[in-house]
Amino acid sequence: MRIGEILALNINDIDFDKKIISVSKTLTRNINGELIVGTSTKTETGVRTIPILLPLQLILEKYLTYEGYLFLENDKFIFPSVINSHFKRICKNANIKVTTRKVRKSNNTYVNLRTSTVNTHMLRHTFATRCIEANMNPAVLQKILGHKDIQVTLNTYTSIFNKYKEKEFEKVEQYFSQLH
Repeated sequence: MRIGEILALNINDIDFDKKIISVSKTLTRNINGELIVGTSTKTETGVRTIPILLPLQLILEKYLTYEGYLFLENDKFIFPSVINSHFKRICKNANIKVTTRKVRKSNNTYVNLRTSTVNTHMLRHTFATRCIEANMNPAVLQKILGHKDIQVTLNTYTSIFNKYKEKEFEKVEQYFSQLH
């Protein structure tokens, strides 16, 4: 899911009986720059249902005990940039993709700033990559990711698909070699 879709989730979007999350909206800004829940997703095909994997289901069942939106702070929506900053800090503290860069301070001195190069969108890519590694059908992955066209899915993950294409072709070669 996209971070805006996650932050717009309401408890009613989760169906524990059917084990699905319904994605039908995203967090957006109104003309005043305030966060609101939009009336649609990024694309038409962004409206979708996503199966809930068992580990996530167990977490959701344990911690979701109230009605309303899942991600509020002081009854206000959380900016995606705030989530991203927290995620970067967690990754920096865990020494995940940490880099150091020189930053000039206001008094014209330089300090080394350690930061992580990760962002929350990478979680979406990681999930998609794991799905490809698990041999998920690209058309199914397209639907889960909410891509309008399968070419978007194929183009975005070309290198990963190619890696697995080579492995699959090795299986064919092995099969043909046993036919003698």
